[in-house]
Amino acid sequence: MYFADRLYHPFKLNGRRDTTSLKLEVGAKAIRRDIGSEFRVLQSTDGVSPMEPDPSQSNDFSYFQRVYSGYTSLHLSTKSKWNIKAGARLEHTDISGDFESTNTRMSNQYTNLIPSISVSKGIKEHTLKASYTQRIQRPLIWYLNPWVDASDTLNLRTGNPYLDPELNHAVELGHSMSTDKGLNINTALYWRYTDNAIEYLSQVDENGVSVLSPQNVAQRKIYGLNLNLSGQLNKSWNMSGGSDLRYLDVESPARNLSNSGLVWSMNLNTTYKLPRDYSIQAYGNYSSGWLNLQSSNSGWHWYGFAAKREFWDKKASVTLGVNNPFNRSMKQTGQRNDPTFAYESRSFNFNRSVRLSFEWRFGQMNTNGGKRSKKINNDDKGGR
Repeated sequence: MYFADRLYHPFKLNGRRDTTSLKLEVGAKAIRRDIGSEFRVLQSTDGVSPMEPDPSQSNDFSYFQRVYSGYTSLHLSTKSKWNIKAGARLEHTDISGDFESTNTRMSNQYTNLIPSISVSKGIKEHTLKASYTQRIQRPLIWYLNPWVDASDTLNLRTGNPYLDPELNHAVELGHSMSTDKGLNINTALYWRYTDNAIEYLSQVDENGVSVLSPQNVAQRKIYGLNLNLSGQLNKSWNMSGGSDLRYLDVESPARNLSNSGLVWSMNLNTTYKLPRDYSIQAYGNYSSGWLNLQSSNSGWHWYGFAAKREFWDKKASVTLGVNNPFNRSMKQTGQRNDPTFAYESRSFNFNRSVRLSFEWRFGQMNTNGGKRSKKINNDDKGGR
């Protein structure tokens, strides 16, 4: 649940050579998250008798998060296509948790000032942009819950209720181009830095039992290049796609651990319109994998095809689609390494599917008097 309100006031400055528009905006926002988590484990002591609850592995966890924030921003734009936007947001977070199974409680609170600034200039069909933003990412419930997953007795997994949020700094240089023929190209060169990054760490005891838990132990640096393009090849055929290449450097001086390497991904989507309101579509995505402080994972991919038929003045449609028709499963491997141990895993994901969907668009709901409202974006949750 959230509450948000904002006020803004426009100004205009008429100069001899240019006209400048200013917009001052202030606002407030409150977020309330109440989350519950329940785990129940059933097991048979001899493998033959009926499954019975195991109280030692059961867990009830209640999580409460309150976020109160106020922000202000100043937006400057000129007729010569200069745009400058600067702002800051002050946030206070209050977190509490109740581990009902163990009758223990936790609480945490912190206040953050989050600035941002961006400058852009339009030159004919091109736009150049430079920006700096700071973002806070709070750990979600599966990072915090201290329940121990002992389904594999040699590889235990648990959460950490005392995690701090990640504070990310991002600098980006971007270029975009839009042509009269409908071609759009966006490129960005970026750098991101996190000083208190959350990483899952494994620790192995003298009995060979590994305990995996998240901790604020790393410094994460990312250097990346992003490219996205879309265009209409002809009246019937359009295509869009993109790629992302990044170099990751993750280290923990306190743990004497580090990992680095290149990762990349790409995607493609194309649609061709046929006569009589038919259309066909093909799409795909490939990722080379990911790496963390102690671990790395192999790549993955998915692809699909779809056929669509529109009718009732294009207000309704039927779509038949298939995903990964030529691959029954996808194999992924992972490694986790430390000076004291080496771990390797293999998994098979079954993702072949067929879908048939019907869509019917009717009526129009408008509760804002015809005015377009600003979208509320809750981008403060955990993630990369």
